[in-house]
Amino acid sequence: MSGHLLHASAVPKARRGVKTGCVTCRKRKIKCDEAKPACQKCTASGRTCDGYDSMFRFVGVAAPSVSPAGTSAVQESRENSVSARDIERLNKDFSTKTLFHSVSLNCAEEAQQILQTSLTDPNVRQAVASLRKLRQSIETSQDVTAGDAPSPGYDVGIRLYCTALGGLASKLSSSGIEQSEIKSALLCCEMFISIEQSRGNFSAMAQHIMGGLRIMHEQRARPGFGDQVAGEQSFIPAQWPVLPLLDIFVIKLFAAPCKYADLVAAGVSVKVTPSDVPATQHARKLVPNMKAQLTKIAESVISFLNQVSQLQSAAAAPELLLEKRNILASLVEWATATNLIEKETQPIGNELLSLQFAQLLYGILQIIVLSALNSSAQLYEQLQDEINKVQRMAALVTAGVAEFRTRNDDTIKARG
Repeated sequence: MSGHLLHASAVPKARRGVKTGCVTCRKRKIKCDEAKPACQKCTASGRTCDGYDSMFRFVGVAAPSVSPAGTSAVQESRENSVSARDIERLNKDFSTKTLFHSVSLNCAEEAQQILQTSLTDPNVRQAVASLRKLRQSIETSQDVTAGDAPSPGYDVGIRLYCTALGGLASKLSSSGIEQSEIKSALLCCEMFISIEQSRGNFSAMAQHIMGGLRIMHEQRARPGFGDQVAGEQSFIPAQWPVLPLLDIFVIKLFAAPCKYADLVAAGVSVKVTPSDVPATQHARKLVPNMKAQLTKIAESVISFLNQVSQLQSAAAAPELLLEKRNILASLVEWATATNLIEKETQPIGNELLSLQFAQLLYGILQIIVLSALNSSAQLYEQLQDEINKVQRMAALVTAGVAEFRTRNDDTIKARG
């Protein structure tokens, strides 16, 4: 995992297996002083001590066995086993932005919903286990550089991911899909998005985002207006108003702050020391301001979507339709200003990659807002140009991340 490394000086040379101690020290494979409530090793290094309990209690791959009475025996033993620590940990694992500094994704509600569903849904459970393995691989492979073989934990994570993908595809291919299966699909999509982000594959991540948004639209997760008939559009209430809101989850992931933004685009780990930061400040003049403006728009989109979810009739729709037009106008203004400044400054390297991340968020926001209040059966055919633009930008980001990781590894090797 060459792109998720710390500076070599921060890595202990002895990496023996550690079976006791806090969760954080065991992952780092160092001896823990086992102080409570938080060990001194974590406190002294500025890390969060994750305590002495297992982060997750349900990471098995196999589907739960079913008792003759029709109740899962595993489900009975796991009832009420989702703890606050489980939720906090998954909330951190959703994004690699949380690897080296304190960043709040504000996705605790999504984490709780996923973990609770994983108690009885094998596909969601395997996806959770996959992300956990991949995250652990990232956190413990600090001395791996480009060209090295992936860790065994990484391979296990990928196998779990493939199993979850296959199980979900099989479930969705069956006839008569129920609400619980739609919920499972959207929760799996949220996990797949985080998994691909941790792998640096933003092309696949974008595909999962578009797939999840399309499921929300087809299943009418929110109310909207249908196709025009005789010059009028009918109000269509939500079919499944309690489905997971994947669009809000995606916005939170992209819009969360990244304190390493002066060094690399959001979601990409870097091997630097604090002394490296000042030397790079001159390289970034464009993205911080433009990202801040886009983040404000993203926050307004979340507020707007929450209002749409509460819409009960067409009477309150005109006000929301006006807000939709205003948000779209703000996005157009942001894109116009960004393109103009980009031409003037011609950003390169990390600056260009950070800008591409912002432009990817812009494209996703545009599709989300255009989809709101629109229940037309032809919507996603009409949005195909915008979807293609998002896919192209995601491909650029994926290539940029790979290039950055290679360049970063070469720099570390040169330092010796």
